[in-house]
Amino acid sequence: MTPTTMGDLPRTTRVAPKITVYGPPECPNCDKAMKLFDRKGITATKISVSEGDANHVYVTKTLGYETAPVVIVELENGRTVHWGGHRQDMLTALVRLCTTGLKAEQYEEEATAS
Repeated sequence: MTPTTMGDLPRTTRVAPKITVYGPPECPNCDKAMKLFDRKGITATKISVSEGDANHVYVTKTLGYETAPVVIVELENGRTVHWGGHRQDMLTALVRLCTTGLKAEQYEEEATAS
């Protein structure tokens, strides 16, 4: 699996991405990520993972991660970006995209000017 980098996230978007955080019920790094999103007004969903359940199989077997949290970002163009572990670089890039990268007004103005 190729490592995910900040360059995998776009700099701007018209629609806020759908963010899902997978991790065990007691996960300090999952809690840190969710608190960051909450502080910044970013909507994210936490899905609990227990060893052997369908969510655990999904993040370990399908996606190939062994560390939590596993963050999955669904972008407006249908592309999905994901990573495992507490990646401050990726969280920072995602927060930037969701706070300053939303350019809906710019795209609407361009569309009406055409």
